[in-house]
Amino acid sequence: MHDFLSQDFILSEAAVVERLREMPEVSLDENLINTHLIYSPIGRSSLAKIYNEYIYLAIQASLPLLIAAPTWRANYERVLASGFPECINQDSVTFIRSLIPETVHNIKVGGLIGCKNDCYRPEQSLSISEAQYFHSWQVNEFSNTDVDYLMAVTLPSLSEALGLAILMSRQPKPFIISFVLDDQSNLLDGTPLHIAISEIDELLTSKKPLGYFINCVHPKYIKLDKVPCGRLLGVQANASSLSHQELELASIVQIDDIHEWGSAMISLHSNYGVKVLGGCCGTDKRHLEYLIGKS
Repeated sequence: MHDFLSQDFILSEAAVVERLREMPEVSLDENLINTHLIYSPIGRSSLAKIYNEYIYLAIQASLPLLIAAPTWRANYERVLASGFPECINQDSVTFIRSLIPETVHNIKVGGLIGCKNDCYRPEQSLSISEAQYFHSWQVNEFSNTDVDYLMAVTLPSLSEALGLAILMSRQPKPFIISFVLDDQSNLLDGTPLHIAISEIDELLTSKKPLGYFINCVHPKYIKLDKVPCGRLLGVQANASSLSHQELELASIVQIDDIHEWGSAMISLHSNYGVKVLGGCCGTDKRHLEYLIGKS
């Protein structure tokens, strides 16, 4: 992974779950959201349609790609409540691997882990010890797969991020931590981004994260002047500059001007060396195409 991340410009996927919500033939699960779709023909076809767009964009542009299995909510508590097989994380990795042509070697597959509760409600976040206990099952599940890395995303608080980082540092695979930010470049619990990164790095002296990501915020709000050099690997940014509360209440997908979004993303790459660029809520193939055109 270190050699892979030494490349100058890397794509990551854009939105998946929001795009599935727009497909009338797809029914999301109240517990797993989209992970269960790998077990039905319609679900697999719908997932493949989205992931294949991102995969083939990268292949056509001869760009490296970071992509992740659709396992954001597939923790033990939710898998047990859903009634789907306990091997669902492993099966999800197999599904994603099946979409990548055997001749392509510049795509890395990750195991995706989300926060336990609402990613916009930092008061619901787990403590350090709670996070280590709660997320251990899913982390262990990924140890039995051929994922290239683990990635903990949509983390609104430092405490749950710390717990996850400690847990993931004890297993052999490289890992990434990704935070949800507000419009002041703070975690939603109020911790400044640079403080959160420094605290995790200083605690994990033997095995640090590969680096850090930002997700679920429009790129125009991201300020990186105080972030330790080289530690922010990537940004998966929202398409809209509306607040999290406004997006939650919106009845349709919100998308700001793609050129404004893309220019802000390219600026993060050129001015701060952010290597991995992709999308979060509201983004799709068009956003990645813009990034490719400007890379």
